[in-house]
Parts: sequence; C-alpha cells; structure tokens
Amino acid sequence: MSGTILVVEADASGQSIAEALRNRFGYQVAVAPGADEAMQYFRKEDMLEPDLIFLDAATLGEHYEDVVQGFKSFRPDTSIIVMFPYGTEVGAAKAISAGAHDFLCKPVPLERFDHSIKIAFKMQRQAKYISWLERKAAGHMDFTDIVGRAPGFTDVLAVAQLAANSKIPVWIEGEEGTGKEMFARAIHGASDRAGKAFVVVNCETLS
Repeated sequence: MSGTILVVEADASGQSIAEALRNRFGYQVAVAPGADEAMQYFRKEDMLEPDLIFLDAATLGEHYEDVVQGFKSFRPDTSIIVMFPYGTEVGAAKAISAGAHDFLCKPVPLERFDHSIKIAFKMQRQAKYISWLERKAAGHMDFTDIVGRAPGFTDVLAVAQLAANSKIPVWIEGEEGTGKEMFARAIHGASDRAGKAFVVVNCETLS
C-alpha cells in the first residue's frame, strides 16, 4: 500500500497502532509522542514525510484543533484523522472545521483504521488528479507532474528543464506512448510561455 502514516500519541497505544498497521496492512508508519516531535517529520530530510496523520486528541489537550490547523497550513495536502477517547467525541466538529479529514472513537478496530486510511488516500488521489486537469487546461503543467527515477529519465528531464529556460525550438523524439506530449506540456508550463496557447497537431493525420 502506497502512502506513509504518522501516529501522534504519547502513550504505548501509539506504538501498538503503528505495529498493527505495519504488520496487518503493510503501511509505512512512524510514531511521535507530541505535536512538536511530529513537526520534525516534515522538516528533516532523513525522516518520514507523512501523507496521513493520526492525531490523538487526549495527547494534544484541549487545543487539538489548533494543532490540526497548524499541520494543514504547513502541509495542506496531508490528510489528518483525529482520534477521541470514547465519550469525548463531542469535539469532533471542531476538528473537522479545523481541517481534519475524519475522526475516530477509541478503541478503534483495525479494520476501521484501514477503511479510513483507504478513503483518505483515495481522496488525495482524486484531488491531485483534479488539480492536474486544471493545470493542464490552463497550460500550467510543469516538471513536478512527471515522475520517474531511471538514469535515462533524469538525464532527459535535466535537458528539458534547460530547454524551458531558453527561447530555442525544442524537438522531442520517442516511441508512441513514451510521454512526448507530457514533456512538451511540462516544458511549456515551466517556461515564460506558461498559460499561453499550447496547440497539439497530429502530423500523421496531415497529407
């Protein structure tokens, strides 16, 4: 399962949740005992950068909604699920208003954790796809829309980035389905011509 998870909880149940999500569902999970420690996971290059955060309301105290707002302002794309002890979930509305994706009432069955995680990741994918469509329609695609790690790919990407910063004509060759148009759109979107007309012509249809 793609995506990484951070559990923010001070007591031993945080480690128990993390181990269960790793062993039962195969998620990549880390644990932080508080909000300050959790922020380190965003700021240090050698630490996990989570796509989803489980926040324990009891760990954070009465100002848990401020913590939710802080995380969302720092990483708007990160989904947040707030966990409440059973009987105290009356504050769930505050968490949702602050930007949380969902809330859970402890004790939480593992299947409920997995269900919430899958929904959160699905909503993230949909949001990214909608954003991509909007940027494509507006001519604002760039190199962050192209994903690849092969040495040949990174070499081509470096040349394309140089081309985006120049005024020279660009010729892109490759077999069908290798992403020539996507590279062209990225070069266009990363250049000073971004937002201007991008016209696709299928030369095979021309006499």
